Amino acid sequence: MSVSDTMKDKLEKLNRKRKSGELSSREYYKGLMLLLVELADALQEEDISELEVKRQIPVLKVFITEQLKKMKGRGN
Repeated sequence: MSVSDTMKDKLEKLNRKRKSGELSSREYYKGLMLLLVELADALQEEDISELEVKRQIPVLKVFITEQLKKMKGRGN
């Protein structure tokens, strides 16, 4: 099974648990964050072309910028 398939399965499991009420919002959030860290590690190790790297930069930049704004808004 590929890394992406394994992580997709983890995401689907989290989604099922949340939908069935097994996870609170906070538990779901923490699970998503752990998956995000795992994804970031896997992406850093992935051998992708310069073109793909350039395509990913705007997505990452927007996500990071927005999260930092929200974090600042919460006083952190």
